[in-house]
Amino acid sequence: MKQKKKMLRLLFACMLLLSLTIAAACSKSDTEPAGSSEPTTTANKEQQGNASGENGGLTLPITDKPVTFKWMLSEKSDAAVRNDWPVAQAIKERTNVTVNFEPVPVSGLNEKKKILMATSSIPDIMQLNSNEARENGPDGVFLRLNDLIDKHAPNIKRVMEEYPETKVTNVASDGGIYSVPNIGEQNAFNFSFMARRDLMEQYGIKDPSTPEEFYEMLKTFKKHHPDSHPFSTRYFHLYWVSTIDEFVKMFTGISGVQGYNPQTDRFEFAANHEGFQDAIVFLHKLYTEGLMDPEIAFIQLAQWEQKMLTGKSFVTFDYRTRADSMSKTALEANSTSTYNLTAIKPFAVQGQKYYTFESPVVRNDHNVALSPSISDPVTAIKLLDYFYTDEGSTLTQLGIEGKSYTVENGKYKLANAVDSVVLRRDYGAGNEGFSFFGKDKLVGTQPLSKRIQQVVEMYEGHVIKGPRQYEESQKTIELVKQKGDNVFQYISEQLTKFIMDKDPINKETIAQFIQKAKELGVEEIIDARNKDYAAQYGK
Repeated sequence: MKQKKKMLRLLFACMLLLSLTIAAACSKSDTEPAGSSEPTTTANKEQQGNASGENGGLTLPITDKPVTFKWMLSEKSDAAVRNDWPVAQAIKERTNVTVNFEPVPVSGLNEKKKILMATSSIPDIMQLNSNEARENGPDGVFLRLNDLIDKHAPNIKRVMEEYPETKVTNVASDGGIYSVPNIGEQNAFNFSFMARRDLMEQYGIKDPSTPEEFYEMLKTFKKHHPDSHPFSTRYFHLYWVSTIDEFVKMFTGISGVQGYNPQTDRFEFAANHEGFQDAIVFLHKLYTEGLMDPEIAFIQLAQWEQKMLTGKSFVTFDYRTRADSMSKTALEANSTSTYNLTAIKPFAVQGQKYYTFESPVVRNDHNVALSPSISDPVTAIKLLDYFYTDEGSTLTQLGIEGKSYTVENGKYKLANAVDSVVLRRDYGAGNEGFSFFGKDKLVGTQPLSKRIQQVVEMYEGHVIKGPRQYEESQKTIELVKQKGDNVFQYISEQLTKFIMDKDPINKETIAQFIQKAKELGVEEIIDARNKDYAAQYGK
Protein backbone atom coordinates (compact mmCIF):
# COMPACT_ATOMS: atom_id res chain seq x y z
CA MET A 1 0.00 0.00 0.00
CA LYS A 2 2.77 2.43 0.93
CA GLN A 3 4.67 1.50 -2.24
CA LYS A 4 1.55 2.24 -4.29
CA LYS A 5 1.11 5.60 -2.61
CA LYS A 6 4.75 6.44 -3.29
CA MET A 7 4.36 5.59 -6.99
CA LEU A 8 1.23 7.76 -7.18
CA ARG A 9 3.08 10.63 -5.55
CA LEU A 10 5.94 10.29 -8.05
CA LEU A 11 3.51 10.29 -10.98
CA PHE A 12 1.72 13.33 -9.59
CA ALA A 13 5.04 15.13 -9.15
CA CYS A 14 5.90 14.71 -12.83
CA MET A 15 2.57 16.19 -13.88
CA LEU A 16 3.04 19.16 -11.58
CA LEU A 17 6.66 19.97 -12.38
CA LEU A 18 6.04 22.02 -15.53
CA SER A 19 3.20 24.05 -13.99
CA LEU A 20 5.33 24.77 -10.93
CA THR A 21 8.19 26.09 -13.06
CA ILE A 22 5.84 28.41 -14.93
CA ALA A 23 4.17 29.61 -11.74
CA ALA A 24 7.49 30.35 -10.08
CA ALA A 25 8.66 32.34 -13.11
CA CYS A 26 5.45 34.34 -13.28
CA SER A 27 5.39 35.01 -9.57
CA LYS A 28 8.95 36.12 -8.96
CA SER A 29 9.03 38.69 -6.18
CA ASP A 30 8.69 42.22 -7.48
CA THR A 31 10.29 43.69 -4.38
CA GLU A 32 14.05 44.13 -4.08
CA PRO A 33 15.50 42.95 -0.76
CA ALA A 34 15.79 45.78 1.70
CA GLY A 35 19.27 46.73 2.80
CA SER A 36 20.50 44.55 5.60
CA SER A 37 21.17 46.01 9.00
CA GLU A 38 23.10 44.71 11.94
CA PRO A 39 20.74 42.90 14.33
CA THR A 40 20.37 44.42 17.76
CA THR A 41 19.24 42.03 20.47
CA THR A 42 18.56 42.27 24.16
CA ALA A 43 19.79 38.76 24.71
CA ASN A 44 22.90 38.30 26.84
CA LYS A 45 24.66 35.32 28.31
CA GLU A 46 22.51 35.34 31.41
CA GLN A 47 19.33 35.33 29.34
CA GLN A 48 20.71 32.71 26.98
CA GLY A 49 21.36 30.39 29.88
CA ASN A 50 17.92 30.91 31.34
CA ALA A 51 16.13 27.58 31.71
CA SER A 52 12.86 28.96 33.04
CA GLY A 53 10.74 32.10 32.93
CA GLU A 54 10.34 33.47 29.45
CA ASN A 55 11.89 30.37 27.90
CA GLY A 56 9.50 27.98 29.62
CA GLY A 57 12.07 25.37 30.65
CA LEU A 58 14.08 25.48 27.43
CA THR A 59 17.82 26.05 27.97
CA LEU A 60 19.61 28.46 25.61
CA PRO A 61 21.63 28.08 23.53
CA ILE A 62 19.90 24.91 22.46
CA THR A 63 23.07 23.35 21.07
CA ASP A 64 26.76 23.65 21.91
CA LYS A 65 27.85 23.14 18.31
CA PRO A 66 26.58 25.40 15.49
CA VAL A 67 23.83 23.74 13.46
CA THR A 68 22.31 24.79 10.12
CA PHE A 69 18.85 23.88 8.84
CA LYS A 70 17.13 24.49 5.51
CA TRP A 71 13.66 25.99 5.95
CA MET A 72 11.14 26.17 3.10
CA LEU A 73 9.15 29.38 3.48
CA SER A 74 6.49 31.11 1.40
CA GLU A 75 7.52 34.45 -0.09
CA LYS A 76 5.19 37.41 -0.65
CA SER A 77 5.86 39.93 -3.37
CA ASP A 78 6.13 42.79 -0.89
CA ALA A 79 8.68 41.06 1.37
CA ALA A 80 11.48 39.07 -0.21
CA VAL A 81 12.77 36.26 2.01
CA ARG A 82 16.30 36.94 3.28
CA ASN A 83 18.80 34.87 5.24
CA ASP A 84 20.20 38.05 6.79
CA TRP A 85 16.94 39.16 8.36
CA PRO A 86 17.66 40.61 11.81
CA VAL A 87 15.25 38.09 13.35
CA ALA A 88 17.12 35.19 11.73
CA GLN A 89 20.42 36.61 12.96
CA ALA A 90 19.03 37.05 16.49
CA ILE A 91 17.81 33.43 16.46
CA LYS A 92 21.31 32.34 15.52
CA GLU A 93 22.79 34.36 18.40
CA ARG A 94 20.35 33.00 20.94
CA THR A 95 20.07 29.36 19.86
CA ASN A 96 23.32 28.68 17.92
CA VAL A 97 21.20 27.59 14.94
CA THR A 98 21.50 29.11 11.46
CA VAL A 99 18.45 29.03 9.22
CA ASN A 100 18.94 29.00 5.47
CA PHE A 101 15.62 29.78 3.84
CA GLU A 102 14.35 28.18 0.65
CA PRO A 103 11.76 30.73 -0.52
CA VAL A 104 8.78 29.72 -2.65
CA PRO A 105 6.39 32.32 -4.18
CA VAL A 106 2.98 32.17 -2.50
CA SER A 107 1.29 31.47 -5.82
CA GLY A 108 3.43 28.35 -6.38
CA LEU A 109 3.48 27.07 -2.80
CA ASN A 110 0.78 24.42 -3.12
CA GLU A 111 2.33 22.91 -6.26
CA LYS A 112 5.78 22.94 -4.68
CA LYS A 113 4.52 21.16 -1.57
CA LYS A 114 2.78 18.51 -3.64
CA ILE A 115 5.95 17.76 -5.58
CA LEU A 116 8.08 17.57 -2.44
CA MET A 117 5.60 15.25 -0.74
CA ALA A 118 5.14 13.13 -3.85
CA THR A 119 8.89 12.61 -4.19
CA SER A 120 9.65 12.46 -0.45
CA SER A 121 12.12 15.33 -0.96
CA ILE A 122 11.28 17.23 2.20
CA PRO A 123 13.67 20.02 3.31
CA ASP A 124 14.80 20.02 6.95
CA ILE A 125 11.87 22.25 7.96
CA MET A 126 8.87 22.72 5.70
CA GLN A 127 5.91 25.07 5.81
CA LEU A 128 2.61 23.28 5.16
CA ASN A 129 -0.90 22.91 6.52
CA SER A 130 -1.70 20.42 9.23
CA ASN A 131 -3.98 18.38 6.95
CA GLU A 132 -1.02 17.67 4.67
CA ALA A 133 1.07 16.61 7.64
CA ARG A 134 -1.67 14.36 9.06
CA GLU A 135 -2.41 12.72 5.73
CA ASN A 136 1.18 12.11 4.61
CA GLY A 137 2.99 11.71 7.91
CA PRO A 138 1.91 8.12 8.58
CA ASP A 139 3.42 7.14 5.19
CA GLY A 140 6.85 8.29 6.37
CA VAL A 141 6.86 11.56 4.43
CA PHE A 142 7.40 13.59 7.62
CA LEU A 143 9.14 12.90 10.92
CA ARG A 144 6.97 11.67 13.79
CA LEU A 145 7.40 14.19 16.61
CA ASN A 146 5.68 12.60 19.62
CA ASP A 147 8.78 11.44 21.52
CA LEU A 148 10.78 14.52 20.56
CA ILE A 149 8.08 16.83 21.92
CA ASP A 150 7.69 14.78 25.08
CA LYS A 151 11.41 14.78 25.85
CA HIS A 152 12.75 18.03 24.39
CA ALA A 153 9.94 20.54 23.73
CA PRO A 154 8.26 21.65 26.98
CA ASN A 155 6.66 24.70 25.38
CA ILE A 156 5.10 22.86 22.45
CA LYS A 157 3.82 20.27 24.93
CA ARG A 158 2.32 23.02 27.10
CA VAL A 159 0.63 24.72 24.14
CA MET A 160 -0.92 21.48 22.93
CA GLU A 161 -2.31 20.89 26.42
CA GLU A 162 -3.67 24.45 26.63
CA TYR A 163 -5.32 24.20 23.20
CA PRO A 164 -7.05 20.79 23.03
CA GLU A 165 -8.11 21.40 19.42
CA THR A 166 -4.49 20.74 18.44
CA LYS A 167 -5.34 17.07 19.01
CA VAL A 168 -7.63 17.46 16.02
CA THR A 169 -5.45 19.66 13.83
CA ASN A 170 -2.05 18.12 14.51
CA VAL A 171 -2.58 14.47 15.45
CA ALA A 172 -2.87 11.92 12.63
CA SER A 173 -5.03 8.82 12.54
CA ASP A 174 -2.11 6.69 13.75
CA GLY A 175 -1.71 8.93 16.82
CA GLY A 176 1.39 10.56 15.41
CA ILE A 177 2.18 14.27 15.56
CA TYR A 178 3.80 15.31 12.29
CA SER A 179 3.61 19.11 12.51
CA VAL A 180 3.70 21.73 15.25
CA PRO A 181 0.60 23.89 15.78
CA ASN A 182 -0.08 27.41 14.60
CA ILE A 183 -1.93 29.45 17.24
CA GLY A 184 -3.66 32.51 15.81
CA GLU A 185 -5.10 35.75 17.11
CA GLN A 186 -8.30 35.74 19.15
CA ASN A 187 -11.52 37.12 17.60
CA ALA A 188 -9.97 37.93 14.23
CA PHE A 189 -11.26 37.89 10.68
CA ASN A 190 -9.16 38.44 7.61
CA PHE A 191 -11.08 39.17 4.39
CA SER A 192 -13.40 41.88 3.17
CA PHE A 193 -14.67 43.52 0.00
CA MET A 194 -12.88 46.80 -0.71
CA ALA A 195 -13.28 49.65 -3.18
CA ARG A 196 -11.74 52.97 -4.14
CA ARG A 197 -13.49 55.25 -1.65
CA ASP A 198 -12.03 58.38 -3.28
CA LEU A 199 -13.75 57.52 -6.56
CA MET A 200 -16.94 56.41 -4.84
CA GLU A 201 -17.21 59.86 -3.31
CA GLN A 202 -16.34 61.54 -6.60
CA TYR A 203 -19.03 59.60 -8.51
CA GLY A 204 -21.64 59.67 -5.75
CA ILE A 205 -21.57 55.89 -5.15
CA LYS A 206 -22.99 54.61 -1.88
CA ASP A 207 -21.96 51.36 -0.21
CA PRO A 208 -24.05 48.54 -1.70
CA SER A 209 -26.44 46.61 0.53
CA THR A 210 -27.38 43.95 -2.06
CA PRO A 211 -25.59 42.26 -4.99
CA GLU A 212 -27.73 44.30 -7.39
CA GLU A 213 -26.47 47.52 -5.82
CA PHE A 214 -22.93 46.09 -6.06
CA TYR A 215 -23.59 45.56 -9.77
CA GLU A 216 -24.76 49.17 -10.15
CA MET A 217 -21.61 50.36 -8.38
CA LEU A 218 -19.44 48.48 -10.88
CA LYS A 219 -21.47 49.89 -13.78
CA THR A 220 -20.80 53.41 -12.52
CA PHE A 221 -17.06 52.75 -12.37
CA LYS A 222 -17.24 51.30 -15.89
CA LYS A 223 -19.12 54.35 -17.16
CA HIS A 224 -16.36 56.69 -15.99
CA HIS A 225 -13.54 54.31 -17.00
CA PRO A 226 -14.69 52.45 -20.15
CA ASP A 227 -11.37 50.59 -20.58
CA SER A 228 -11.45 49.21 -17.04
CA HIS A 229 -12.75 45.98 -15.55
CA PRO A 230 -13.88 47.35 -12.18
CA PHE A 231 -13.86 44.10 -10.13
CA SER A 232 -10.70 42.01 -9.82
CA THR A 233 -9.48 39.56 -7.21
CA ARG A 234 -6.70 37.00 -6.93
CA TYR A 235 -8.97 34.67 -4.94
CA PHE A 236 -11.45 33.45 -7.53
CA HIS A 237 -11.58 29.74 -6.70
CA LEU A 238 -9.15 28.28 -4.19
CA TYR A 239 -9.58 25.61 -1.55
CA TRP A 240 -9.38 27.93 1.45
CA VAL A 241 -10.84 31.22 0.23
CA SER A 242 -12.91 31.90 -2.87
CA THR A 243 -14.79 34.82 -4.35
CA ILE A 244 -17.20 32.36 -5.95
CA ASP A 245 -17.91 31.02 -2.47
CA GLU A 246 -18.51 34.56 -1.19
CA PHE A 247 -21.25 35.18 -3.73
CA VAL A 248 -22.72 31.71 -3.22
CA LYS A 249 -22.91 32.60 0.48
CA MET A 250 -24.70 35.88 -0.25
CA PHE A 251 -27.37 34.08 -2.29
CA THR A 252 -27.77 30.79 -0.36
CA GLY A 253 -26.57 31.31 3.21
CA ILE A 254 -24.09 28.40 2.80
CA SER A 255 -20.46 29.42 3.31
CA GLY A 256 -19.39 28.05 -0.07
CA VAL A 257 -20.09 25.59 -2.85
CA GLN A 258 -18.94 22.80 -0.55
CA GLY A 259 -19.64 24.84 2.54
CA TYR A 260 -20.87 25.00 6.09
CA ASN A 261 -24.39 26.03 7.09
CA PRO A 262 -24.27 27.86 10.44
CA GLN A 263 -28.04 27.39 10.79
CA THR A 264 -27.82 23.59 10.74
CA ASP A 265 -24.21 23.16 11.98
CA ARG A 266 -23.60 20.87 9.01
CA PHE A 267 -21.60 20.84 5.79
CA GLU A 268 -23.77 21.06 2.68
CA PHE A 269 -23.56 21.19 -1.11
CA ALA A 270 -24.81 24.68 -1.90
CA ALA A 271 -25.85 23.72 -5.43
CA ASN A 272 -28.81 21.90 -3.85
CA HIS A 273 -30.05 25.16 -2.34
CA GLU A 274 -32.31 27.86 -3.69
CA GLY A 275 -30.29 30.83 -4.85
CA PHE A 276 -27.28 28.89 -6.13
CA GLN A 277 -28.15 29.33 -9.80
CA ASP A 278 -28.86 33.02 -9.18
CA ALA A 279 -25.35 33.43 -7.75
CA ILE A 280 -23.74 31.91 -10.84
CA VAL A 281 -25.97 33.95 -13.16
CA PHE A 282 -24.96 37.09 -11.28
CA LEU A 283 -21.24 36.40 -11.67
CA HIS A 284 -21.83 35.57 -15.34
CA LYS A 285 -23.48 38.97 -15.76
CA LEU A 286 -20.47 40.73 -14.24
CA TYR A 287 -18.16 38.88 -16.60
CA THR A 288 -20.11 39.31 -19.84
CA GLU A 289 -20.70 43.01 -19.23
CA GLY A 290 -16.99 43.67 -18.72
CA LEU A 291 -17.41 44.49 -15.05
CA MET A 292 -15.16 41.61 -13.91
CA ASP A 293 -11.50 41.10 -14.79
CA PRO A 294 -11.37 38.62 -17.72
CA GLU A 295 -8.16 37.17 -16.23
CA ILE A 296 -9.73 36.67 -12.82
CA ALA A 297 -9.54 32.87 -12.91
CA PHE A 298 -5.74 32.78 -13.22
CA ILE A 299 -4.40 36.22 -12.30
CA GLN A 300 -1.22 36.33 -10.22
CA LEU A 301 -0.47 38.62 -7.28
CA ALA A 302 1.74 41.12 -9.08
CA GLN A 303 -0.69 41.45 -11.99
CA TRP A 304 -3.63 41.98 -9.64
CA GLU A 305 -1.73 44.62 -7.67
CA GLN A 306 -0.81 46.46 -10.85
CA LYS A 307 -4.43 46.57 -12.01
CA MET A 308 -5.64 47.84 -8.65
CA LEU A 309 -2.91 50.49 -8.48
CA THR A 310 -3.13 51.76 -12.07
CA GLY A 311 -6.86 52.32 -12.42
CA LYS A 312 -7.66 49.17 -14.37
CA SER A 313 -9.73 47.82 -11.45
CA PHE A 314 -11.32 49.54 -8.45
CA VAL A 315 -13.07 46.87 -6.38
CA THR A 316 -11.62 43.69 -4.88
CA PHE A 317 -11.94 40.95 -2.28
CA ASP A 318 -8.78 40.33 -0.30
CA TYR A 319 -7.10 40.57 3.09
CA ARG A 320 -8.60 43.55 4.89
CA THR A 321 -5.09 44.90 5.60
CA ARG A 322 -4.66 45.42 1.85
CA ALA A 323 -6.69 48.61 2.20
CA ASP A 324 -3.79 50.14 4.10
CA SER A 325 -0.86 48.64 2.23
CA MET A 326 -2.16 49.37 -1.29
CA SER A 327 -3.21 52.90 -0.42
CA LYS A 328 0.22 53.48 1.08
CA THR A 329 1.94 52.12 -2.04
CA ALA A 330 -0.12 54.36 -4.30
CA LEU A 331 0.59 57.47 -2.24
CA GLU A 332 4.31 56.70 -2.09
CA ALA A 333 4.38 56.44 -5.89
CA ASN A 334 2.44 59.71 -6.29
CA SER A 335 2.20 62.07 -3.34
CA THR A 336 -0.61 64.06 -4.98
CA SER A 337 -2.77 60.98 -5.56
CA THR A 338 -6.16 60.75 -3.87
CA TYR A 339 -6.04 56.92 -3.91
CA ASN A 340 -8.00 55.57 -0.96
CA LEU A 341 -8.88 51.88 -0.88
CA THR A 342 -11.28 51.05 1.96
CA ALA A 343 -13.66 48.30 2.96
CA ILE A 344 -17.26 48.48 1.84
CA LYS A 345 -20.16 47.33 3.98
CA PRO A 346 -21.18 43.65 3.90
CA PHE A 347 -24.02 42.90 1.47
CA ALA A 348 -26.30 40.00 0.54
CA VAL A 349 -29.60 39.31 -1.21
CA GLN A 350 -32.87 40.08 0.52
CA GLY A 351 -33.59 37.40 3.10
CA GLN A 352 -29.92 36.59 3.74
CA LYS A 353 -27.53 38.27 6.16
CA TYR A 354 -23.90 38.40 5.15
CA TYR A 355 -21.50 36.76 7.57
CA THR A 356 -17.82 35.93 7.74
CA PHE A 357 -16.21 33.39 10.01
CA GLU A 358 -14.02 34.29 12.92
CA SER A 359 -10.55 32.95 12.22
CA PRO A 360 -9.88 29.77 14.24
CA VAL A 361 -7.46 30.35 17.09
CA VAL A 362 -5.96 26.92 16.42
CA ARG A 363 -5.18 27.17 12.74
CA ASN A 364 -4.56 24.37 10.27
CA ASP A 365 -2.53 26.55 7.90
CA HIS A 366 1.11 27.63 8.10
CA ASN A 367 2.20 24.80 10.37
CA VAL A 368 5.69 23.33 9.97
CA ALA A 369 6.98 19.76 9.77
CA LEU A 370 10.41 18.12 9.83
CA SER A 371 12.07 15.90 7.27
CA PRO A 372 12.42 12.24 8.34
CA SER A 373 16.06 12.46 7.21
CA ILE A 374 16.93 15.63 9.13
CA SER A 375 20.44 15.39 10.52
CA ASP A 376 19.73 16.62 14.06
CA PRO A 377 16.05 16.15 15.01
CA VAL A 378 16.63 16.98 18.70
CA THR A 379 18.08 20.40 17.93
CA ALA A 380 15.36 20.97 15.30
CA ILE A 381 12.53 20.34 17.75
CA LYS A 382 14.25 22.55 20.34
CA LEU A 383 14.45 25.30 17.74
CA LEU A 384 10.74 25.02 17.06
CA ASP A 385 10.09 24.91 20.80
CA TYR A 386 11.92 28.23 21.13
CA PHE A 387 9.29 29.81 18.88
CA TYR A 388 6.68 29.04 21.57
CA THR A 389 8.58 30.72 24.39
CA ASP A 390 7.79 34.27 25.43
CA GLU A 391 11.17 35.45 24.17
CA GLY A 392 11.00 33.50 20.92
CA SER A 393 7.41 34.41 20.09
CA THR A 394 8.10 38.09 20.79
CA LEU A 395 11.12 37.96 18.49
CA THR A 396 9.31 36.23 15.63
CA GLN A 397 6.18 38.37 15.93
CA LEU A 398 7.60 41.82 16.74
CA GLY A 399 11.23 41.73 15.67
CA ILE A 400 14.06 43.51 17.50
CA GLU A 401 13.40 45.47 20.68
CA GLY A 402 14.53 49.07 20.32
CA LYS A 403 14.41 48.79 16.54
CA SER A 404 11.05 47.53 15.32
CA TYR A 405 9.24 47.83 18.66
CA THR A 406 9.51 49.16 22.20
CA VAL A 407 7.94 48.20 25.51
CA GLU A 408 6.10 51.03 27.25
CA ASN A 409 4.33 50.50 30.59
CA GLY A 410 4.44 46.77 30.00
CA LYS A 411 2.83 47.04 26.55
CA TYR A 412 4.37 46.43 23.15
CA LYS A 413 4.41 49.30 20.68
CA LEU A 414 5.67 49.19 17.09
CA ALA A 415 8.21 51.84 16.18
CA ASN A 416 7.25 54.74 13.95
CA ALA A 417 7.01 53.82 10.26
CA VAL A 418 6.89 50.11 11.13
CA ASP A 419 3.84 48.16 10.00
CA SER A 420 3.19 44.52 9.11
CA VAL A 421 4.89 44.84 5.71
CA VAL A 422 7.98 46.51 7.18
CA LEU A 423 8.12 43.85 9.90
CA ARG A 424 8.11 41.08 7.30
CA ARG A 425 10.35 42.75 4.75
CA ASP A 426 13.01 44.44 6.86
CA TYR A 427 13.07 42.34 10.02
CA GLY A 428 11.69 38.89 9.15
CA ALA A 429 8.98 39.07 11.84
CA GLY A 430 5.34 38.09 11.39
CA ASN A 431 6.05 35.81 8.44
CA GLU A 432 3.57 32.99 7.99
CA GLY A 433 5.35 29.69 8.34
CA PHE A 434 8.07 31.27 10.49
CA SER A 435 6.01 32.67 13.36
CA PHE A 436 3.28 30.47 14.73
CA PHE A 437 2.69 31.52 18.33
CA GLY A 438 2.06 34.79 20.15
CA LYS A 439 0.12 36.57 17.41
CA ASP A 440 -1.93 38.38 20.06
CA LYS A 441 1.25 40.30 20.89
CA LEU A 442 0.70 42.32 17.74
CA VAL A 443 -2.77 43.41 18.86
CA GLY A 444 -2.66 46.95 20.18
CA THR A 445 0.96 47.58 19.14
CA GLN A 446 -0.32 50.39 16.95
CA PRO A 447 -3.51 52.38 17.02
CA LEU A 448 -5.74 50.89 14.35
CA SER A 449 -5.51 52.88 11.17
CA LYS A 450 -8.62 54.69 10.07
CA ARG A 451 -9.15 52.15 7.29
CA ILE A 452 -8.79 49.09 9.53
CA GLN A 453 -10.93 50.65 12.25
CA GLN A 454 -13.54 51.27 9.58
CA VAL A 455 -13.66 47.63 8.45
CA VAL A 456 -13.86 46.42 12.05
CA GLU A 457 -16.83 48.70 12.65
CA MET A 458 -18.50 47.78 9.34
CA TYR A 459 -18.30 44.07 10.07
CA GLU A 460 -19.51 44.31 13.66
CA GLY A 461 -22.40 41.86 13.99
CA HIS A 462 -21.36 39.99 10.84
CA VAL A 463 -18.43 37.97 12.29
CA ILE A 464 -19.56 34.58 13.61
CA LYS A 465 -17.91 31.40 14.79
CA GLY A 466 -17.32 28.87 12.03
CA PRO A 467 -17.40 25.07 12.21
CA ARG A 468 -15.45 23.64 15.12
CA GLN A 469 -12.20 21.86 14.43
CA TYR A 470 -12.81 18.16 14.06
CA GLU A 471 -10.83 15.06 13.20
CA GLU A 472 -11.53 13.27 9.95
CA SER A 473 -11.61 9.49 10.18
CA GLN A 474 -9.14 7.44 8.20
CA LYS A 475 -12.02 6.37 5.99
CA THR A 476 -12.83 9.99 5.19
CA ILE A 477 -9.17 10.85 4.61
CA GLU A 478 -8.85 8.02 2.11
CA LEU A 479 -12.11 9.04 0.43
CA VAL A 480 -10.91 12.63 0.04
CA LYS A 481 -7.58 11.42 -1.32
CA GLN A 482 -9.39 9.25 -3.82
CA LYS A 483 -12.09 11.67 -4.97
CA GLY A 484 -11.48 15.13 -3.53
CA ASP A 485 -9.19 16.56 -6.22
CA ASN A 486 -11.45 15.37 -9.03
CA VAL A 487 -14.49 16.89 -7.32
CA PHE A 488 -12.77 20.23 -6.73
CA GLN A 489 -11.31 20.34 -10.24
CA TYR A 490 -14.66 19.59 -11.88
CA ILE A 491 -16.59 22.10 -9.78
CA SER A 492 -13.97 24.83 -10.35
CA GLU A 493 -13.74 24.22 -14.09
CA GLN A 494 -17.49 23.93 -14.69
CA LEU A 495 -18.36 27.02 -12.66
CA THR A 496 -15.68 28.92 -14.53
CA LYS A 497 -17.25 27.80 -17.83
CA PHE A 498 -20.67 28.98 -16.63
CA ILE A 499 -19.36 32.34 -15.43
CA MET A 500 -17.12 33.00 -18.42
CA ASP A 501 -19.85 32.29 -20.96
CA LYS A 502 -18.46 28.97 -22.18
CA ASP A 503 -21.57 26.99 -21.22
CA PRO A 504 -25.18 28.18 -20.91
CA ILE A 505 -26.74 28.54 -17.46
CA ASN A 506 -30.27 27.24 -16.99
CA LYS A 507 -32.12 24.74 -14.82
CA GLU A 508 -31.13 21.86 -17.08
CA THR A 509 -27.38 22.65 -17.16
CA ILE A 510 -27.29 23.31 -13.41
CA ALA A 511 -29.06 19.98 -12.84
CA GLN A 512 -26.44 18.30 -15.03
CA PHE A 513 -23.71 20.01 -13.04
CA ILE A 514 -25.17 18.76 -9.76
CA GLN A 515 -25.56 15.23 -11.09
CA LYS A 516 -21.97 15.08 -12.38
CA ALA A 517 -20.62 16.43 -9.08
CA LYS A 518 -22.60 13.76 -7.23
CA GLU A 519 -21.25 11.05 -9.52
CA LEU A 520 -17.72 12.21 -8.77
CA GLY A 521 -18.44 12.01 -5.03
CA VAL A 522 -19.20 15.50 -3.74
CA GLU A 523 -22.08 14.41 -1.51
CA GLU A 524 -20.26 11.26 -0.46
CA ILE A 525 -17.40 13.42 0.84
CA ILE A 526 -19.76 15.90 2.52
CA ASP A 527 -21.73 13.09 4.18
CA ALA A 528 -18.52 11.50 5.46
CA ARG A 529 -17.39 14.79 6.96
CA ASN A 530 -20.75 15.35 8.60
CA LYS A 531 -20.56 11.89 10.19
CA ASP A 532 -17.10 12.62 11.58
CA TYR A 533 -18.22 16.04 12.80
CA ALA A 534 -21.36 14.61 14.45
CA ALA A 535 -19.38 11.81 16.08
CA GLN A 536 -17.29 14.38 17.94
CA TYR A 537 -19.98 16.94 18.73
CA GLY A 538 -23.07 14.78 19.21
CA LYS A 539 -25.27 15.93 16.34
